[in-house]
Amino acid sequence: MELTMSALQPVFFHGTARGPHRDALLRRMLQTGEVHPSLHYLSGRQASLWMRVHEVHAPLFQDHAFVGIFERVAKRLSGMGVFGGVVALGPGGGEKEVLMLEAVDRSGVGVEFVAIDASAELALMSVERADQVGGGRTMAVVGDLEELGGILESVGEYEGRGARVFTAFGITPNLLPEGLLSSIRLGMRDGDILAISANLAREGVDEEVPGMRDVREVVLAQYDNEETRQWLRRLLVEEGLEVDYGDVRFEVGQIEGNCAVIADACLVSRRAGLPERLKLFFSLRFTARTFPELLRRHGFNVFSAEVTTCGHEAVWLCSRAD
Repeated sequence: MELTMSALQPVFFHGTARGPHRDALLRRMLQTGEVHPSLHYLSGRQASLWMRVHEVHAPLFQDHAFVGIFERVAKRLSGMGVFGGVVALGPGGGEKEVLMLEAVDRSGVGVEFVAIDASAELALMSVERADQVGGGRTMAVVGDLEELGGILESVGEYEGRGARVFTAFGITPNLLPEGLLSSIRLGMRDGDILAISANLAREGVDEEVPGMRDVREVVLAQYDNEETRQWLRRLLVEEGLEVDYGDVRFEVGQIEGNCAVIADACLVSRRAGLPERLKLFFSLRFTARTFPELLRRHGFNVFSAEVTTCGHEAVWLCSRAD
């Protein structure tokens, strides 16, 4: 579908998208050497570079099997009753989320679509896609997804009261599951459904960290490339740090017991007050066994799963366990 950009589109900015919050994140980055995920989406140029990474390296655009799992989830949702809205968390370009909207908006007149993203550009892109296929009200919301609880509480004041489908496609690699899953669950009402995806690694035999061998041998190349380097270094350019830090390096490690691809850059200048190493990015990889265990541990009933034939991505449908 060719995207038609709106001449005029309202955008709601949560407090976590405003200058003081983002300035605090930048100060914390220079104090700790840890880059907050939302800092890679502040500008239109960063969003454009991310879309380039997505188009060139995301399996969704290379292998129809990845599209297929989302199509099957959409088909299942279409038979699950009446929903009043779709709440898309971190939708990026919105391609997968709009599949869900089409599935539940059978009448074409009444389903709301809310896109919540760290990037105003990407939130707008998603609602513009939704405007082309649905007949309901759309809302673009910008905020820090690590503060999702407060954002969902604010959004709820503007929404109707019907059951909603929450989508969380593509955000589980970059946000730690403890805070993310707890916030989503608290934001859900009775009757709401969560459709959530995770990037997976295939488990080997006798691995200390499940999936580590697969990440090293297969997954790493999806990140260790020029397009991803340009996107990650854009933050350094925009903050005047590009000459202070060397090339982006990718390695496989672990974070909270899950294997992960980690990108960092080392200080090459003598400028005082800068951390010796910036951890620019991480992407978590779960397994088909460990991720549904996480969902259940955080208060979700898991009742459906769709997994690609290669075993590298899956989507689960869940409800809130009471």
